[in-house]
Amino acid sequence: MKKLLSSGLCLLLFISSQAQVKLASIFTDNVVLQQQSAAPIWGWDKAGSTVTINTSWNKKSYKAKVNANGKWLVKVSTPVYGGPYTVTISDGNTIKLNNVLIGEVWLCTGQSNMEIPMKGYKSQPISGSVDAILKSSNANIHIYTVPHSSVTEVQDNSKPSEWHVASPNLSPTLVLQVIISADY
Repeated sequence: MKKLLSSGLCLLLFISSQAQVKLASIFTDNVVLQQQSAAPIWGWDKAGSTVTINTSWNKKSYKAKVNANGKWLVKVSTPVYGGPYTVTISDGNTIKLNNVLIGEVWLCTGQSNMEIPMKGYKSQPISGSVDAILKSSNANIHIYTVPHSSVTEVQDNSKPSEWHVASPNLSPTLVLQVIISADY
């Protein structure tokens, strides 16, 4: 039993020492980064390791040293609006973000009124919404909805979610919480 416990402990220590680069939930395929800025990209990895970020729009490579708490942050220079681009993040293991747009990032917050579906409600339909939904395909408009949370302190991350490209399939349930546009 003692030998089994020590073997399990060694396995647990080995697994925990093999940390892998992880991005904050907001960084997924279809992400939009603010144009003409030093856009922050952050995440977590094994303390002391180095994370490399490569951006396809300028072919630059950025490096970050992971701090003692396992956190890292890099600010990448972004051009005027455009895309789609890719961002590659690596610590030896690689994560590639596809269909990255550079444009205007609008963060919208509020109470429940920020989650009104584009079609409105049965008792309160939104005028013109059916036409807007049918014509909503636009590869230059992406949306990210931050999942509900009851946390009242500042956070480095949110529950997982994904960026979506505007389309009729998305629009009936599209919420007005976070709308991102790279319209050009």
